[in-house]
Amino acid sequence: MAKRTTKKTATKQSKTAAPKVELKAHLLNPTFKLAANGKVESITGTCIEAGCKIKRTIKPQDAFQVRRCTECQKTALSEKLAEKRKTKRRAASVAKEAAAAKKHAAGQPKPTAKAKAR
Repeated sequence: MAKRTTKKTATKQSKTAAPKVELKAHLLNPTFKLAANGKVESITGTCIEAGCKIKRTIKPQDAFQVRRCTECQKTALSEKLAEKRKTKRRAASVAKEAAAAKKHAAGQPKPTAKAKAR
């Protein structure tokens, strides 16, 4: 069997050219720390929450998803999950009441405490 050969083309960057930073960080006032080869090593920015001035340093691969400091992120996530649970509970109670009203309209008596206990 013959070995398959492929040509590797390497693009060389001139050392005099300024490095291009094309990352978009969602943090406020991001500053990019560049490595010797011109790649972004880390990003430092301020939390987007009003009144929060905490700076956070992140890796470039996380730049698209990080907006807040860790404390504000925990708070925002817990509030989001609490609202989701609240909405789910509200929808379940509305569905339960609708089912009970439908049964009552069909002529079935409302369940009593004894019937609920069974």
